[in-house]
Amino acid sequence: RHVQEELLRTARLLSESVNPRRLQALSGSASDLYLPDYSRLNEQLLSVLPVLPRGSSISILGRREDGALVYLMDVRAAASALPGDEFRVRSSDFQYPFDERRPLLLGPFAHDDGSFFAALVPLVEPVTRRVIAVFLLETDARNWRREPYRAALVPWGATILLLMVLFLGYRFSPRLRDSRVFVYAEVLWVASMSLLLAGSCAWFVGTHEYRGRTRAFSMLSDFGSSALIQSLQELRDCSIEGFGRFFESSELVDAEEFAGFASHLIAVPHVDEVLWAPAVPSLAAESGEPSEAGLLSSGDLAEGPSMPSSSSYALSFPVLYSVSADRRILPPGTDLRSIPSLKHAIELSVRNGMKTASEAATSDVGSDGACRSVLFRPVRSAGGDLMGVVGVVLNLEVLLNDTMLRDEGAQQHVMDVELKRLLPGGEERLLLSMPSGADALPRERNAESFHSLRPFFVFGRAFVLETRSGEGFASMHPERMGKIVLFFGIAVSALITLLAGLFLNWRRTLLRFVTIKTVSLAQSEFRSRKLAHLYRSITEGVVITDAEGLIEECNDALEELTGFALEEMQGRSLAIFSAREGQYDHEFLRSLGQNGVWQGEVWNRKRDGEVYPVWLTIAAVQDDSGQTTHYSGVMRHIGGIKSEQERLNRMAYYDFLTGLPNRALFTDRLEVAMARAKRE
Repeated sequence: RHVQEELLRTARLLSESVNPRRLQALSGSASDLYLPDYSRLNEQLLSVLPVLPRGSSISILGRREDGALVYLMDVRAAASALPGDEFRVRSSDFQYPFDERRPLLLGPFAHDDGSFFAALVPLVEPVTRRVIAVFLLETDARNWRREPYRAALVPWGATILLLMVLFLGYRFSPRLRDSRVFVYAEVLWVASMSLLLAGSCAWFVGTHEYRGRTRAFSMLSDFGSSALIQSLQELRDCSIEGFGRFFESSELVDAEEFAGFASHLIAVPHVDEVLWAPAVPSLAAESGEPSEAGLLSSGDLAEGPSMPSSSSYALSFPVLYSVSADRRILPPGTDLRSIPSLKHAIELSVRNGMKTASEAATSDVGSDGACRSVLFRPVRSAGGDLMGVVGVVLNLEVLLNDTMLRDEGAQQHVMDVELKRLLPGGEERLLLSMPSGADALPRERNAESFHSLRPFFVFGRAFVLETRSGEGFASMHPERMGKIVLFFGIAVSALITLLAGLFLNWRRTLLRFVTIKTVSLAQSEFRSRKLAHLYRSITEGVVITDAEGLIEECNDALEELTGFALEEMQGRSLAIFSAREGQYDHEFLRSLGQNGVWQGEVWNRKRDGEVYPVWLTIAAVQDDSGQTTHYSGVMRHIGGIKSEQERLNRMAYYDFLTGLPNRALFTDRLEVAMARAKRE
């Protein structure tokens, strides 16, 4: 996304240098190749290509009435399309800038040689706000194919290291768990993970902050460069154009009238001088100058006159009027064509009828060593005859300082600015560097990222404005959050490591305690299993009740003894078994609660109605505070014992053979009768 935003930004900045009014002169046909407007714009765009990424191309698209897109201009290193050729639309979204008047980034699109991104910026007519063309910047996507890998290097690296640390901890922790080394190894493992996560978070925060600083620098650079270009465009479209039309609409301009009109131009800080130089023909014998230099009218300029080779008419442009802000730079009487840096600009301006700037120089114009350029506009009469040229001496140092650095920027050294001239063939010539000696100043560590190239073209010249962050930018936008997060992460990692060490030591102690308790619990569980087995396998019936005497649990022997299932007995009292009244009444429970234990013979009734005797032993179960929580009882069937007792009693009191009572029964009955008689 960052790469795509940068591409769209570059296209938008380049489109700001294109004059939409010049495009209105283009018809979108092959005849545009012979127009001066086409030639100048094509030359300027060609000079910009070398500073763009490899494989880039620039096109200006128009739209016919049937909706088809055609080339108005196509500039690329390989063979380019001609004006009027139909543009091969790769997507319907290419119509979006024409319809919505908004820039758009499309792609990547597959092509024979690779894939491309396309940035489209609408060119709007200033008055009607109508889209007259679309600026198209295409670039090879392979220029940024390494960017995703670079962006993913740290996240993937941190993830892999974290997985390795986790894997090593998983593999070696079982082997060292019972040793003291395990504590130190686990603390080291926690410290490694904490530092790794802290470093990753610091990198992410630092990257986010770095992108914010990059955007801040881009906005600052774009604001200054846009102000520079806007100042030049206002000078071209308003000041110089109005000055030229003033001469074209006046029959005669005297010095006082000239000074009055030029006063508003001199008030501009970066305008050092305003001048008027009429075209004066002179007979030059064997001058050796090209014949087009002596052309006097627009018709002659196009076709070229037929003059003798021994003598021809040459034009000179002596300064007639000049108004300067401080001291005169080009005083009256100075022939502008005699100055090497101005000669070509004047001839080019006269030839194509456009406003043209001279090559910037520090010695030809002025003696104070300032970098200046002279802007020319030809002035013609109503009949098309050349009357002369108006010129404005532009101080590039003042312009650059006012728009890019400003007073506070120069003091704080927010950025370093270099203005370069783009020459044919991709060569660059340094015109101006501000602050002076900026190349010798130390750059901050990430200076390469805080770097901006702004190509633009104006007055028939192509320039590139290069900006870099200065010392003041680092103080205004310090790299702070990433370092804070890193230091905070290290502190938190140290704290986590300390807590982990304490926790692991406490855990080691706890594990020993748990081991002891586990052994004790295992022994208790073994005893419980034995008791449970005994509880289930005993032949006597065992019953457990709560403190109120309600049955909660019993064994299988009791179910077999009583004929009742456990589900039927739960929640009911022992009276469910009673065959006689009052055996398990409240008096029984009160006595049991006082004594804590009771045993004796009771008669129970089975589910099927059978009555049988049992020997019941019941005791209270108390908690640690002495409170009775349950009662446990054991019921043993004593029917066989009762039968045996009756048989023995009969054998004792009756004869075994005859079945008649014997002497023992007689004696027993006699004693009973005597005791009763005695009581009576």
